[in-house]
Amino acid sequence: MLQHFSRRLWNFGLIVAACISLLAGNQLTSAQDVDSRSEPSATETRQEQPDDAANAQKQKQSALAGLLIVGLLAFIGIALLLLVIVWGKRLRRLNNAPLPKQHPGDPLWYLRTNGQTPDNDLEREDG
Repeated sequence: MLQHFSRRLWNFGLIVAACISLLAGNQLTSAQDVDSRSEPSATETRQEQPDDAANAQKQKQSALAGLLIVGLLAFIGIALLLLVIVWGKRLRRLNNAPLPKQHPGDPLWYLRTNGQTPDNDLEREDG
């Protein structure tokens, strides 16, 4: 059961990571499209525009990377909590299971001498 759960959790993590990477790729491409469509004004010099665009692009990428890391940490935390819940449920089920039947043993075991065994006691009573 635990292997099945961990496999599902792994698949879910891969799907979430793929979705995040697709969304991040779309946001970066749309931001690049917007930047490429804007025309430079006459007051801006050609030297300042690439620096500003590069800084803005770096800020967007670093913000996206930070958001991705925070999301990944939240996902890992939730996955660990779910794992603890599943383990706790399994442990509770194992602890509540009845014990196997056992022979009660001889209640007068302390009265036996060193050479006596339960088989010897039965032979003496019969003979």
